[in-house]
Amino acid sequence: MRQIEQMESEELLAQKKLRTEVIQLEDMLAQVRKEYEMLRIEFEQNLAANEQTGPINKEMRNLITSLQSHNVQLKGEVSSIRGSHSTGCSSKYFRMSMTTRMA
Repeated sequence: MRQIEQMESEELLAQKKLRTEVIQLEDMLAQVRKEYEMLRIEFEQNLAANEQTGPINKEMRNLITSLQSHNVQLKGEVSSIRGSHSTGCSSKYFRMSMTTRMA
């Protein structure tokens, strides 16, 4: 009889311990669900923001590429003009004429 009471007591303790663990796990699950929901909302907001900035970024990249190629073209024209002026007339005369034009 004593052994049965001891076994019942141990079983009650085991059930209490199990309930405590279940409650802790349920609390942890609720916290993880809350964190998940917050992260999901943040992700959706970031996704929406990226969808809006995507076309703008593409347009800006195209504009930058276009400006860079235009700069290369202008630099080529400038060096070509400088080369033709230095060979076509004396550099001293060219400098003097540029100085008088600037004044």
